[in-house]
Amino acid sequence: MRKIIKDTFTSFENEAVTMFKVTLFFDGDISSYYNGTGIYQPRYYNVKKEYVVSFCIDRTQWTGNKEKDLNYFIFTITSLMIKNGDLILNKLAKYKYAFDINSYKHCVDICSKKMNDIVNEI
Repeated sequence: MRKIIKDTFTSFENEAVTMFKVTLFFDGDISSYYNGTGIYQPRYYNVKKEYVVSFCIDRTQWTGNKEKDLNYFIFTITSLMIKNGDLILNKLAKYKYAFDINSYKHCVDICSKKMNDIVNEI
């Protein structure tokens, strides 16, 4: 899954962001900063042109059923990535940078489709 996301977003170009760094946690009890599924600590570093964010997926949602858990993961990571696009758009607007949210969402859709293709092969 990581490779799919990385390969898909490698082709995404934006003058304001040359590097996306995403940390993914699979538990809501990691620290007091991560209270469950969500987006945490989104940061934009203007000098480095770098966007850093953490995604957390709460472990209480796992069922133990491989197919259901994979579908839940894909749905959740896709939702977090879409919400993250809106955060990026707002953060870059503060610096008066343009951000092509449609291209970003297109990359998210590609990732989602490729991840679903993997589930269908299993």
